[in-house]
Amino acid sequence: MFRTISTLLLVLLAKLTLAQSIPFEKSYFKGRENEFKSAYQSLNKGYSLMEQGEPAYRLALPYLETAQKFNPDNAQLNLNIGVCMLKTSKMYDALSYFLKAKQLEPAVSSKMDFYVGCGYQLNGDLINALSSFSAYRSSLDRLNTTDIQEVDRRIVEVNNAVALSDKPIAVKMENPGANINSPSGDYIPLISADGEKLFFTSRRGKDGDDIDEYDGDFFEDVYFSSLKDGAFLPAANIGAPINTVYHDAAVGVTVDGHSLIIFRGGVGNGDLFVSTNDGFKWSEPVSFGAPVNSNAHESSACFSPDGKFLYFVSDRAGGQGGRDIYVSKIIDGSNKWGEPKNLGPAINTVYDEEGIFMHPDGKTLYFSSKGHNTIGGYDVFVSVLKNGDWSQPINLGMPLNTPGDDVFFQVSADGKTGYFSSYRKEGLGDKDVYKVSFLNSDSVITNLVLLKGIITDASSGAPISAQIEVVDLDTNQTVGKYKNDAKTGEYLISLPAGKNYGTVITADGYLFESQNYDLNDSTAYKEVKRDVKLQSVKKGSEITLNNLFFDTGSTGLKETSINELNRLLRLMQTYPQLKVEIAGHCDNVGGAAFNQDLSEKRARAVKDFLVKHAIQSDRLISNGYGYTKPIASNDTEEGRAKNRRIELIIISE
Repeated sequence: MFRTISTLLLVLLAKLTLAQSIPFEKSYFKGRENEFKSAYQSLNKGYSLMEQGEPAYRLALPYLETAQKFNPDNAQLNLNIGVCMLKTSKMYDALSYFLKAKQLEPAVSSKMDFYVGCGYQLNGDLINALSSFSAYRSSLDRLNTTDIQEVDRRIVEVNNAVALSDKPIAVKMENPGANINSPSGDYIPLISADGEKLFFTSRRGKDGDDIDEYDGDFFEDVYFSSLKDGAFLPAANIGAPINTVYHDAAVGVTVDGHSLIIFRGGVGNGDLFVSTNDGFKWSEPVSFGAPVNSNAHESSACFSPDGKFLYFVSDRAGGQGGRDIYVSKIIDGSNKWGEPKNLGPAINTVYDEEGIFMHPDGKTLYFSSKGHNTIGGYDVFVSVLKNGDWSQPINLGMPLNTPGDDVFFQVSADGKTGYFSSYRKEGLGDKDVYKVSFLNSDSVITNLVLLKGIITDASSGAPISAQIEVVDLDTNQTVGKYKNDAKTGEYLISLPAGKNYGTVITADGYLFESQNYDLNDSTAYKEVKRDVKLQSVKKGSEITLNNLFFDTGSTGLKETSINELNRLLRLMQTYPQLKVEIAGHCDNVGGAAFNQDLSEKRARAVKDFLVKHAIQSDRLISNGYGYTKPIASNDTEEGRAKNRRIELIIISE
């Protein structure tokens, strides 16, 4: 019995001896003096860099790792390697160094249990994380309020993770691979509403590019890619004038992908700019100026789908905490923005918010926060604007969110696919762009129409540079003005549900083209592809005036027709020699005589409006054709609706 106990004690003493921390002193490495000198130089270089602050931890790490290969059993060195790793893409490896440091010398740091807890938290070992944080909490003096607050926050994060782990969301996570990601940092994915254009920011650089001395990495550049056959093509550098020799990051994109919000770290304390692509090139980025930009740091932003509101992040004074989300409204008739308004405590916390994205539905805001019920670092949250108030932000949950930073979440218009940036063990190196597919249809919260197509010349088929105006027909107010891609003719517009819209497409030398989209009762996402062939202003050209409305069986024009009537008036004023026929048509419901009379009177009502507004009567002919010229079947309501129409036909120019 005694011999057994003695043997166990000897084994234990041997283990303790092996677990002792070995000082980084020459006397401990007899016969290895040359190796020691090199390792000691690396050690001092690493510690010197650490003294410069967290951004330099990335630079310090390889020096410390070199020193650790020579002396793997120094507790302080293992601890510092773990501390550096927490601030790099190797964060998940920090735990093993913390555990070794604790094994070698438990008292190497008064925060040893805290660091071990951080390592467990990052690796998803919630039980051991909670145990380590609790042990550290118990060791603190009650007057040490700063450290108490820090560890209490960690304990809350772990408990949040425990709660969220019981109800994981049904998603498929994918790394797009080397076409998008690289061994360097790749982040801030920005997608067009249809998900076919992707912009992101990268620090991959290349030989000869400038290095940021602050952290030893390449300066940021903006890259882009397009979707083809379900996969993104190899990303390309977007080039000048967006990219410069300093930090340039794309932080927001319009619905159609034609305008980018650019962050430039070398201007002020970090300012926001906007650049637009006409189809041929990107414009020189223009500063948003005051009051959006300030002496503080403005880090990210996004437009509302109608372009009238700018949501942005700033750490200016007077907020809820560190970085807060603000909103500014464009001043009508200008390119200037009004005084920003803080979104308030419903969205902002005493911690930082970042990476905002307003969904094309115009009411659903995605953002990342270190507050609310985060499980660690930045988590992605969603809030919905209803009757002027923001709903309680909801954590999108696990596995999308991790104890690390999960930021810049973007969602396609149909709500089924998202992109964001995150550190993951399986990543290609540093931060990577990830794709997330929501597998549960209940998570699709969007109801809107995504309108897309190509605008061309009806005769030649060549793309046309055009303008698209969207009007709320119930209020007769313009809700948005857009341009298509002048090179390809492509356009992309989001029409959030809840309104009756009229759209009109105009181009110099062409008749306008209008359509009606009544989304007052829309409850589901729909994508409508509509190619538009504009008719030039010449004899024989004709258009349908789709935004003229009459009460059933009536000849009186409804108030919702006023914008269409005014467009028609401007057309006649722009081309003073133009002579036109206004042709009324009906469906086959009712007798022939009734419909003939109705079509004539409706056409005449349009003519009377123009005459009343100083268009000479001899330039206008009104005719009714009853139901003799249908353009669709009268056997369905949809077909009958198409047959009830007013057409404009050019007689002479």
